[in-house]
Amino acid sequence: MRASRVVLFVGACLFASVVFSPTVVRADPVDADEDGNPDEVFGIRAGADLGFGTIERGDFVLLDASLYLRVWNIRADVWAPLRFLFDGFTFVTEDWSQPRDINRVFRCVRLDVGDYEQPEDRYDPTCEAYPQRSGRGLHGRNYFSLRVAPIQGVSLGHETLVFNFRGNRDMQRPQLGVVSDLIVSDWLSANLYLDDLTNPGVMVGRAILRPSILISGQSWDETPDDFVIGLTYAGDFQAPLYRQTAFGRPLVDPGNGTARFTRDSLVAVGADVHYTYYWGLGDRTAPQIGFMVYSDFNAFPEIQDAFGFHAGLRFTYRHEGWQLFLGGEYRVTGNRYLPEYFDTEYVSRAQQFLLTPELRGLPGLDPYVTKYGYMLSRPTGYFHSGQIYGNVVIPIPIDDRGHSSPLPIGFFIEDADGPANASVSLSVGPFRIDQLVFAAQYLRRNFDDWSQMFSLEGTLIRLLGRFYFGPSDAAPGSIEEILSFVHLDARFDRRWFQTFEGDLAETNDFALTVGFTAGT
Repeated sequence: MRASRVVLFVGACLFASVVFSPTVVRADPVDADEDGNPDEVFGIRAGADLGFGTIERGDFVLLDASLYLRVWNIRADVWAPLRFLFDGFTFVTEDWSQPRDINRVFRCVRLDVGDYEQPEDRYDPTCEAYPQRSGRGLHGRNYFSLRVAPIQGVSLGHETLVFNFRGNRDMQRPQLGVVSDLIVSDWLSANLYLDDLTNPGVMVGRAILRPSILISGQSWDETPDDFVIGLTYAGDFQAPLYRQTAFGRPLVDPGNGTARFTRDSLVAVGADVHYTYYWGLGDRTAPQIGFMVYSDFNAFPEIQDAFGFHAGLRFTYRHEGWQLFLGGEYRVTGNRYLPEYFDTEYVSRAQQFLLTPELRGLPGLDPYVTKYGYMLSRPTGYFHSGQIYGNVVIPIPIDDRGHSSPLPIGFFIEDADGPANASVSLSVGPFRIDQLVFAAQYLRRNFDDWSQMFSLEGTLIRLLGRFYFGPSDAAPGSIEEILSFVHLDARFDRRWFQTFEGDLAETNDFALTVGFTAGT
């Protein structure tokens, strides 16, 4: 019965979106004078989405109103995500009960300055830094980007300390973070991320320098070798240290059911170098083959034996849009060092680390031990471990002029001495073409038996997609133009959520919405 109502409901949304979408010619920003700024002063789009979702084991009707506004190179995408109980259509006031919930309406506000490809005036769910302009080289590129958006997936450097960090458990009701990117020609680039604008906790950042380019003035991708020095900072100003208890029972805030913790600051620093040598750079028709050697050293200075030394070798192949790299890494780490400490599951594991059956089976641990507390509970000393990983970028043709869009697919497999130290990850995207945006991730950590690498218990799975029913370059007044204003959003998120008892439980969130956006 419920399934039939959902199908009828979504069908009605699609019909209404097509009928009531205004027929307006989309004006994509153009930078004819190549000064790095759009020639059109304003761009505006408005729309709404309606659909169905299952979030934290409850069924809801989802209604989102959205507005996109651009003034020169300042872009703001705002929305009002509203939830209603599916049974009874009662508005969920808890989503807007705190004063800081209002900042959730700004899902991507950004300022971009310098050399970048002018995007279309429509919502980009990734809110990532823009690439350099087509037909322009990297070597004279100066670019700065400041963005306010939910932190969805941040990886830094060789991903030994920060790997696909996500600042929110629930991406349907996220809090805003801050992102900053800086590129100075060939020789310097920097990134900085803050997880929560109004209640900052985690801050991560990285800066890289190419000293040989700075000294010699060469272009790094036109010379056979590339030498990079990197520095990384990662810290949690409010890291949960211990779960607060009374008479042996965990405490929660009676107002909102959030768990109560004794907190402390946690800081990690890292330094890394890598050297790459390529063959085939002089011949554009020939494949480019390269080898990279790299070394990372990361440490939590205030914790004894919380250090990690990583040494790796990576093979790279590039030809006609195809890219492939395969690598392996050897590690010597202190017993209290956890690789990729700030990862996709950090927000959950920082509060309750024993989230897999293998971890819960370890003797002598408090079931509510935090990730920080687990680090401190481990004995001193050091051990050896390793990782193999790879990534392939597939060029997907998007028109008959030879243009393509890259589809990245990546994985890693790692293991170490001791119990519950194996991990596996698979990621696809983000992939963007004219009518489709898609991303997916699978992550399973802290297991023993490789036959259990695809067990769902304690596993994070994330799927995200948006599909436009018509192309962006449709002829004005055509049915394809009307359909280009209509889109379908789908999201699946197997994750952890906090119950009103303050515990973490698994949920399979799903949302399907249909909507329209139109403007000038």
